[in-house]
Amino acid sequence: MKRWSIILGYLIGLQVIADDASMQRCLDQAQTTIDMRKCTAQELGYQDFLLNKVYKRVMAKLSPLHRKELRDVQRAWIRYRDLKCDFETIVAEGGSMVAVLALDCNLEMTKQRRKELEYILRMTVE
Repeated sequence: MKRWSIILGYLIGLQVIADDASMQRCLDQAQTTIDMRKCTAQELGYQDFLLNKVYKRVMAKLSPLHRKELRDVQRAWIRYRDLKCDFETIVAEGGSMVAVLALDCNLEMTKQRRKELEYILRMTVE
């Protein structure tokens, strides 16, 4: 019973956090967890593209020393994201939703990191 409650809560949460209209339409049409994974993976790809775009813009504005520091921070963030999302899928105790949970964790963390980099971009002096 607990497992189904977690999955139901996740599905409801997935609908709420799907702030992109195309992802929402995709999720509305999803019939299976495979469909949900495709929707989430597509949005993750788009958000990763945006993150990399902002990262490059920030890097272009920084001094060589600060570029190295940001690169180190970004690499540490990637390790943290991977560990965090792996852990979240472990505690989910398997099932067909694990892959969706892993993708969603990556998606949400990527969106958050993009926002952090956008803030840094606004704070940098040209």
